[in-house]
Amino acid sequence: MSRVRFTFVGLAELRAALLTLPQALTDEARGIVQAHGTKAATAITQAYGGHAKSGNLARRVKTRTASTGDRFNVTLEVVSAAPHSVIYERGTIDRKTKKGWERGTMPKGRVFIPTMIRERYAMYGDLKRLLIRHGLLAVETLQ
Repeated sequence: MSRVRFTFVGLAELRAALLTLPQALTDEARGIVQAHGTKAATAITQAYGGHAKSGNLARRVKTRTASTGDRFNVTLEVVSAAPHSVIYERGTIDRKTKKGWERGTMPKGRVFIPTMIRERYAMYGDLKRLLIRHGLLAVETLQ
């Protein structure tokens, strides 16, 4: 009876590399997410700045890192904390004060959501390229 023997050379090194891969990917992804979040916040701030008298809309755009408790999760929130940002973004119908004074309508601003959508898709592209670079996605499946 003959015996067949397999010897894996470098298995310990492969295992060590695989254990560090999630953290390495997370670290690189964190930079991508933060860059796109910051870019979106800057674009929104600039767009709001062109429509402001007080500058409150532009001043109140912030980014904050959200903690999820998962070391492999990367989250960055872009928020507009100005109380009238919803009115600016959605617009208003014809308005009157309680005394009946006309205030008119306000057209939709359409700044925040379109900017976030654009940056989200750009971020997805960069994250996809990150996974391809690390050999975790086959290019053929991305079409």
